[in-house]
Amino acid sequence: MISQKQKEKARVFSDMHKKNKLFVLPNAWNVGSAYVFEKQGFKAVATSSAGVQIKRRFCSCSICVPRDNRFSP
Repeated sequence: MISQKQKEKARVFSDMHKKNKLFVLPNAWNVGSAYVFEKQGFKAVATSSAGVQIKRRFCSCSICVPRDNRFSP
């Protein structure tokens, strides 16, 4: 079940997209960078699956891992 707090966060995030105003959505690659962005006042922080995977050494993309060493899908 989704908590009221999470619903409120979703509403705020949705409202950010509806305003006629540009907003910046920084891309965190780990918990530390997300924390820094939050402390800098960003209302929302994106995460890239590739950034998280690379940080955790789980990336299987062709850029990070040679073809012969990639994980099976």
